[in-house]
Amino acid sequence: METPPPPPGAASTEVTDEEKTLALLAHLSGLVLALVGPLIIFLIKGQESRFVKYHCIQAAAWQFGSLVVVFTVLFVTCGLLFPIAFIPAIGSIWVGIQSYGGSWDGYPLLSGIGRPPPEV
Repeated sequence: METPPPPPGAASTEVTDEEKTLALLAHLSGLVLALVGPLIIFLIKGQESRFVKYHCIQAAAWQFGSLVVVFTVLFVTCGLLFPIAFIPAIGSIWVGIQSYGGSWDGYPLLSGIGRPPPEV
C-alpha cells in the first residue's frame, strides 16, 4: 500500500529521487562548468526544493573557493604544482555521491553555508 502524498502546502521531509539526482548534478556539473552548472540548477529547481537549493549553494561556494585557491597556487608557483588543480574534483565527487544518497552533509569547510533553518 502506497503512502498518500502530503496535503497541498505541506512540506515533505523525504528527499525524492529527482532531488537527489539534481543535487548530484549540481556537484558534478561544477567539474565541467565551474559556477555555471550549480547556478543553472539553482535557478531551475532551487525554489522548489530546500535540498537542491542547499546543495547548489554548497557546490557553487566550493567551486568559487577552489578556483581562487587553485589559481593563486598556480600563479605563485608558476604552474609547478599543477596536480593540485585536481584535488577539488575529489571533494566534488565525494559530496556529490553523498548527496545522491540523500545526505545533507556538505563540504567540511562550508557545511554551514546555505543550510536551511530547522523546521518547527
